[in-house]
Amino acid sequence: MEVNEGNDVVEELLKFFLENREISFQFLDLLKSLKDSGAIEDLAAFARSVMPSSSALVKEIGSSEEIISSISKFGNLVPSILYAVSIENSSDTLKAILYNSDSILKAMVSGAKNPEQFSLFKLFALFKDKEFTKGFTALINMITALGKALAKVPGE
Repeated sequence: MEVNEGNDVVEELLKFFLENREISFQFLDLLKSLKDSGAIEDLAAFARSVMPSSSALVKEIGSSEEIISSISKFGNLVPSILYAVSIENSSDTLKAILYNSDSILKAMVSGAKNPEQFSLFKLFALFKDKEFTKGFTALINMITALGKALAKVPGE
């Protein structure tokens, strides 16, 4: 989404959401899910607990170039997140990972707390397991795609 100079940002956002109804509905569904799960109330309580109450401090934060730059970078990140979840395959992939995040995280923590000794033969035997092979192939493909994407980032 491009914001044209002289146009109101809110007007541009409304125009974007009206032209991209499916993204709008997905975004609203996400907000509803966050509200239904109680996450929005938790975020609001967290924000209230860490946000300064002093107007002088708020004024100082508002004039901080570093904070304004961070907010701007976050604002530029939001359209890319909306774009990612608007693509059906990306959305389905994220949903599959997020809905299974509890079991994924439990398996990771269990593996870290109870590491197994793997011989070369045991590793080769794991490749006979379909689920291991699927996960391993997905990981290799992800690393390859990540390398290609990160090579495009400007800078050193």
